[in-house]
Amino acid sequence: MTNRSGLLVVLEGPDGGGKSSVAPAVVEHLRAKGYSTCHHVREPGGTAVGERIRGILLDASLAEMERSTETLLYLSARAELLGKVIGPALRRDEAIVCERFLLSTIVYQGVAGGVDPNWIRDCFRPTSAGIVPDLTVVLDVPPEIGLARRGPTKDRLERRDLEYHRRVRQGFLDAVRDDPIHVKRVDATATREEVIAATLREVDDVLRHRRRAR
Repeated sequence: MTNRSGLLVVLEGPDGGGKSSVAPAVVEHLRAKGYSTCHHVREPGGTAVGERIRGILLDASLAEMERSTETLLYLSARAELLGKVIGPALRRDEAIVCERFLLSTIVYQGVAGGVDPNWIRDCFRPTSAGIVPDLTVVLDVPPEIGLARRGPTKDRLERRDLEYHRRVRQGFLDAVRDDPIHVKRVDATATREEVIAATLREVDDVLRHRRRAR
């Protein structure tokens, strides 16, 4: 999508980075900045179908499934969210704060899981409607810290071994390195207040660039 006034901010990063804590603060900030309608959604989920798929993907009792199956389920949930929520909101010039997006699939199922990232992008493209995030903030935390924050009850992906989660973290850091304009790193080992403040600075930077471009 081009020439739109809507805004898509994505919060990414390893498990335990604090996406669910930071997202409400970003929503309130965007409302204060003039986006009176700002949606907070999560992936997988955000729609009736997406929440059903989320239940399957995170069900620890299912153990391992084919990585291609896992990938396609994530992409299916995202297609619903794009079609039902994100796309219509952007066309109405509204804002969306989304916990996870395509980068998570590329990192978790691709970089760490062994699925070809180019295949993931090719599968995503027909359902994307050209939508890309205006800003992606990677809340970066070492897996030893992030997984400890999650506590003893872990979902199907969180139960994977430490080496898997190290590859996940490296995948996100590589994304920051490869696209430093659109993908920003925030140190999520800091206090909640510091993480929120750093994230809002990145949001404000995008808003300033938008104002200059008009």
